[in-house]
Amino acid sequence: MIQYICFGRPTFIVSATFFFFILSLFNTSRFCLNLISLLFAFVFPAAKVFGSGVVQPAALDVLLTTNVTEAVGFHEVLPSYLLLQGLFLVIVFVLVLVFNKKLSVRLFDNRLTLRYPLIALSLICVSVYGYKAFAPRIIEMIEAYSFILEEEKPKETDFKIISKVHKYDNYVVIIGESMRADFMSAYGFPLETTPSISKMNKHLISRFISPAPNTTLSVPRFLSLSVDGKLQDHNNAVNLAKLAGFDTYWISSQGFSGESCSPAGRVARYADHKTFVPIQNDFVLLPTIEKTLQDSHNKVVFIHIVGSHENPCSKLYGYPNNYKYNTGKVMNCYLATYNKTDEFVEKVVNMLKTNSKSYSLVYFADHGLNFVESSGEYKIFRDPEIKQSYNVPFFVVASDIRENREYDVTRSAFNMIDFYASWFGVKTNLTKDDYDIFNEESDSDPKIVYYDFTLTPYNEKKDGVKASDVYNKMTSN
Repeated sequence: MIQYICFGRPTFIVSATFFFFILSLFNTSRFCLNLISLLFAFVFPAAKVFGSGVVQPAALDVLLTTNVTEAVGFHEVLPSYLLLQGLFLVIVFVLVLVFNKKLSVRLFDNRLTLRYPLIALSLICVSVYGYKAFAPRIIEMIEAYSFILEEEKPKETDFKIISKVHKYDNYVVIIGESMRADFMSAYGFPLETTPSISKMNKHLISRFISPAPNTTLSVPRFLSLSVDGKLQDHNNAVNLAKLAGFDTYWISSQGFSGESCSPAGRVARYADHKTFVPIQNDFVLLPTIEKTLQDSHNKVVFIHIVGSHENPCSKLYGYPNNYKYNTGKVMNCYLATYNKTDEFVEKVVNMLKTNSKSYSLVYFADHGLNFVESSGEYKIFRDPEIKQSYNVPFFVVASDIRENREYDVTRSAFNMIDFYASWFGVKTNLTKDDYDIFNEESDSDPKIVYYDFTLTPYNEKKDGVKASDVYNKMTSN
């Protein structure tokens, strides 16, 4: 009977509106509804951006690893219409609250026999729906984060080394943030956004596909083994490097929260040495990196930078912004962060040249960003259905690379663990032998993982705003 009353022919929107209306008539339940309504109005823009809503296991990652500054920055670069919609919800909520309070006095004064059955029925229906809709995802979140309470030490890796012959003394992995390939001059963008990288002798892949549209999903998949989309973050590149005989370092400007509970942090905890800085300024990492590279031991250094993360203007920290185009402040700052990352990579490469007999460095970004026009300017709107959310740069610089070569292939980041094994010079029980990421054959039908952890074909995504569209607007006047 309850199932029919709550979830029968009336649509959920109509029934939910009715029951929440009834609940809001009573002082005993109005306070809770006030909090829920305000929270919904606040997270509505984020829910629209993330597409699949905020009640996802991935959303907990964002909550645990985001501070007030990042939250403000995230909302500052959203399209204006999303912020207006959130504000509209708050206004409607206040008006309905005032109306309900007056109505409750007229309808339910001295009518206790009607009040309590309605409260009971409303609570039962809302509870049943809430359990059916959200319980599976809440359980997934609890299971995903049980390690925080249960694990005294990281889970041991399943990798077994069959053979090892490393080629270089020092390896560096730079994990960029929110950088698209098509805005890099190294990939053909007309403005000099990455002049130093453009000039480097390197091997570059034309179309490199990130495994996911956000950091919390993509970074562990860039660094760990995935089997049919199932992440095995204990079988990761850090452990692979340790088994190969290297000292391992994790140096990050992504903040202290990442050390304990973010997916990147769950990989980082396997490193022999870890440095997290609270200031999201990548240049602050440079002294630590230089000191690390001066050590004579063979090593692999993982550097996780903040790069072009929202809000890009707040990531410059006084770095010069030479872009004054009609595409808006957000886009101009976004391009300036490319200059900053370009200089950062150049400095790290120069440190390697100074302190290493032989070296190799790989750079990639964790994901791209989607842009939309809002009030005549470009604003950031994360959209997992847009191809540009996954098109990221990938290149390798090494002491024995003497040419600047681009490989016109499509490559999926889900093969990265095989790349690390080959790069470090090891053969294992879980990786492909002699994997060559720079072979001439493209990966067929690359996949990406969604916020609900399902795999979908990248080729089914659609094009969004291209870098060429932005450049055309810049030069239109």
